[in-house]
Amino acid sequence: MESCKKSKSSEKALPLSRLRAGQRGVVVSVKPGREIDFDKLRAFGLIPGAPFLIERTFPALALRLPYASLFLDDELAAVILVNPTESPNRLRKGRRTKKKFVRSFLYAKLKQYLCHK
Repeated sequence: MESCKKSKSSEKALPLSRLRAGQRGVVVSVKPGREIDFDKLRAFGLIPGAPFLIERTFPALALRLPYASLFLDDELAAVILVNPTESPNRLRKGRRTKKKFVRSFLYAKLKQYLCHK
């Protein structure tokens, strides 16, 4: 039964190098070619089930983990499989609505100030 669950989660998994800045996700598996890379990544907390946030993708992929920040090259990021949890479009829409709210709030305060003078 567990093997079926693992295969379903790995079907949706994407290489880390395909995600964009601002996306969040969970690590599914780490399969680097050299054993020393695997040990270093595991020491920083990049293990299956670890949540992450991609801060930027160029010139190096900046990855924020709960207890560390990592900078990975494209070769190493391609062998790390992840499940994205948020789309970058959703993050952008949230920021836009927040700015509109702040503008309308400030406009209302300014109008109130000018009218009472």
